Amino acid sequence: MSEIKDEQALAEEELLKLAATQQVTQVGGRQREQDGTVFGWRKWSRSHSQREEEVVICYGREEWNQEQKSQLLSLVSWNVLSDTWWNKEKAGGEYSHTEPQQGEWSYRLSLILQWIEHLNPNILALQEIDYRKFDDLLQELAKRGYTGKIQKPKKKAEKQPCGVATFWKADKFQFVKEASFSRTQCVVLAWSCENDTQLCITNVHLESSQNQSGFDRRARQLNSALAWAATEASDATLLVCGDWNTSADAQLFQVLREYSWHGHVLSSVYEHPDTHQTLPVSHATFLVPGHHYSIDHMLYDPERLRLKCALNAFSKEEMDEHVHRNGDNCGFPSAFCPSDHIPIGAMFELLPQTDVTINQCSVVSIPIQVSEERKAELIAQWESLQAQRPTQTKGKPTPEEIAERRVYANAIKAWKQTIEDNPTEKELVNQLIKGNK
Repeated sequence: MSEIKDEQALAEEELLKLAATQQVTQVGGRQREQDGTVFGWRKWSRSHSQREEEVVICYGREEWNQEQKSQLLSLVSWNVLSDTWWNKEKAGGEYSHTEPQQGEWSYRLSLILQWIEHLNPNILALQEIDYRKFDDLLQELAKRGYTGKIQKPKKKAEKQPCGVATFWKADKFQFVKEASFSRTQCVVLAWSCENDTQLCITNVHLESSQNQSGFDRRARQLNSALAWAATEASDATLLVCGDWNTSADAQLFQVLREYSWHGHVLSSVYEHPDTHQTLPVSHATFLVPGHHYSIDHMLYDPERLRLKCALNAFSKEEMDEHVHRNGDNCGFPSAFCPSDHIPIGAMFELLPQTDVTINQCSVVSIPIQVSEERKAELIAQWESLQAQRPTQTKGKPTPEEIAERRVYANAIKAWKQTIEDNPTEKELVNQLIKGNK
């Protein structure tokens, strides 16, 4: 992973402004290399925090199911296409590529449940679940060992008839708490077979508009969920997944790569080098004729989880038959795939956690391969810098406050550059900064 910058050096509004910067690229990353990867993907993959770790790619549901092990955490995310939106779009002339019967909810639900049975993940994050369909869906998933909750809407309006819903295996996890925001839901679970280790699953279906307002809303929607996770689930291991309605080349993802956002440092499953031939990387996660976009993503905390496996929802034979053979005319839903999105997923191994203690100066004390003398020197330098840190105020910062923050940010940057060529010292410094969140 590239060097993570200190979010505290930027005011929250400045960070949001940076994340909401509009890009000239189209939704889904239409600017691609010859191998199908989005421009920039190779650079991001070379900086992936776990690039040296081998990751198994499961082609199709059968391979995925065979790879599942009891000690691994498996998570699948899928936008299953709201029945309400299907009918509205169909009435407007969309989805002409889909046979009418294959678009009906009863037909698609049966197929969705078959896919879920084959994937059988520990945790399932679904998007575009109609509120009026949730109880029936929950009843069906309960037969398969799941329980779950749907995002709580501010109001069930015709304008937004659906939300995100998160499900988990009832025999593996205990529900702790939940919070709902605009287009996002955070669910905290205790993992029974891992000493009740807490997980915070953040399920997102961000704003779809591809204008400046849409870029701003996506950043703010994600920000609300990340802020809650930082304050209300600070001990939980964070995973963020869903339909982001933008591609990995958006500025939103660049901020996630370069900054610790509310203390969260995250890595993307489908930016690991071993995923380069998967559909989410080399082709798309949303497919209707003429519109193939990579807009579904899954991020995780690489300090607490090790990526072991990534899902390519179609087998190689299915990719040839249902995607490559049809070119730009490929589109779903169909008798094969019941949604216009394909599922994404990953399996993770829980990493052993080093004991962390925080002293009165909020400095993390972690055993690391740095001499005690040098360690004390770096901690003293950090404490000195923290004494210079501008006071955080509510509301819009004044020009003077912005200038103070920039001076502080430059001081942090200059200090970090002094240890740039020393990996162990660099790691200690990064942990000091993260421990001050």
